[in-house]
Amino acid sequence: MRSNGLRNGLAFVMLVVPACVVLAGCSSGPEKTAGEERSAMAVGGLKETRGELVAAKAQINKTLSVMNAMRDGQGALPTEFAAYNAELKKNDEQAAKTRKRAADMQARSKQYQAKWREEMGKVEDPTLRAAAAERANKVGQSYKGITAKANEAKAAYQPFVKQLKSVQTYLSNDLTPAGVQSAGPVFDKATADGKVVNEKLDAVIAELDKVATELNPAAAAPAKK
Repeated sequence: MRSNGLRNGLAFVMLVVPACVVLAGCSSGPEKTAGEERSAMAVGGLKETRGELVAAKAQINKTLSVMNAMRDGQGALPTEFAAYNAELKKNDEQAAKTRKRAADMQARSKQYQAKWREEMGKVEDPTLRAAAAERANKVGQSYKGITAKANEAKAAYQPFVKQLKSVQTYLSNDLTPAGVQSAGPVFDKATADGKVVNEKLDAVIAELDKVATELNPAAAAPAKK
């Protein structure tokens, strides 16, 4: 994955998470209000984003596994290198998927927030207005948590991807057992860096789960203090 692909790839976790307040008097039947539907879409979007991150982690692990297989001496180097190139291509394909998801999420987020502001502008009760403001601030802070973790993941991911591409370029010009062994220290560093990236992505996933729970009406209410 190219560094700019990563930048776009991780942008989808840095979208504004819409605030959601479930007001008393909403229908308890099977039919949902428009507000409930928009809230469900917000939660669904967070879960879809989570799925993309899980897929990204799986791709990292597969790429590293194929890379390290080249130096175990058990297979034919040309075949193993071809497999490595294929996994790098899949990284680019994953980046394209995440860019598409980011665009969709951003559009839905803006639409939700605009409609939310419009509807809350019609609420006259000062208590409900205050509750809405407090709730929006809380979810806004949660969004900042997602953004912070996403920035950390991006900072770790960019040099990691460059390493993988450098290995590809190097072996393209010296695809020999000696060449592979000479690149051993880089293989080790890429493997260690990949573990760090996965840990950073896990942190983003945890933040997404946290916000999804906050916005999910089925979640348990917080205990009274």
